[in-house]
Amino acid sequence: MKKLKSYLILNLFFFSASLAKAQIYVANIDGSGIEEVGSVPFDVASLSISHDGKELLFVGRRTNTRGPSLDERRLFSMRIDGSKMIQLSPNTGPEIVSAVFGPDGKHILFEEFNAKGASRIFSADRKWKHKKLLVEDGLRPRLNSSGGELVFEKMPCKIFISKSDGTEEHQLFDNPCSHSPSFDPINDKRILYCENSRDIVTVNTDGTDKKVLFGNNEEVLITHPIFTPNGTQIIYGRLQRQWDLFIVNADGSNSHELLSSPAVSSVNPVVSPDGKKLYFSRFSAERRAEFEKYLGLTEETSNGMTRPQGHQP
Repeated sequence: MKKLKSYLILNLFFFSASLAKAQIYVANIDGSGIEEVGSVPFDVASLSISHDGKELLFVGRRTNTRGPSLDERRLFSMRIDGSKMIQLSPNTGPEIVSAVFGPDGKHILFEEFNAKGASRIFSADRKWKHKKLLVEDGLRPRLNSSGGELVFEKMPCKIFISKSDGTEEHQLFDNPCSHSPSFDPINDKRILYCENSRDIVTVNTDGTDKKVLFGNNEEVLITHPIFTPNGTQIIYGRLQRQWDLFIVNADGSNSHELLSSPAVSSVNPVVSPDGKKLYFSRFSAERRAEFEKYLGLTEETSNGMTRPQGHQP
């Protein structure tokens, strides 16, 4: 039960901004020059950027003003400058939790959460047609750079790999709680992930050559590491006074704050293909209690000093 709770906490970090007012922002890769992207009229989470760097894909949750169907998570796209926002998923049916662009830019891979509490990974085109089930009980799909393989999570705290069509599914390994996987953008046979919310680790897709790149010895929560497009640095989330974004070299050296504020939390980072811009969502400190109640964090953790029961953000 403890591991199950921890697993739910870590995955809620990725899309839980849907409970607290969040907007999309962009900054330079060094954290400077922060600007709001467009004018999004609802809560935002789960960002993804297209391979050509021209579009953003995100999950939005509208305020319930015209009926219950609008008080659920739906999938949207917009141009990188915030213009031409389009709702992709319908107002009825299962909620969308996370999504990424397919390698051809015409299809989308997404995690769907239905009324029975099951998460499944599907693919569909932009008109929400030709919907195809890829993975039962799968969470947070991520494709490698060639688009041939898929990495995802399954409860509790396990990493799986399959072909991009969902075939040849297999568990990567049976390690301690492993989560937030993504592919190395330079090496399709290498995976980056977080272990026990303390270590940032890489491993080959066959489970060999595991390396701890960055070990966190300060008893604070870290989660969702992602490589920069050139593979030289890693951006990750860390809980301090708020949820902040840090950056570290790919060899584990020189970890430092990238975006930090006592007033707002910064989550859901994605980097533009040219490596120059960082996109993320934010929510204010006034909603911190609501956010942490939703996650089930302890008072000690909300002070940024220790891990909660289950040790996952």
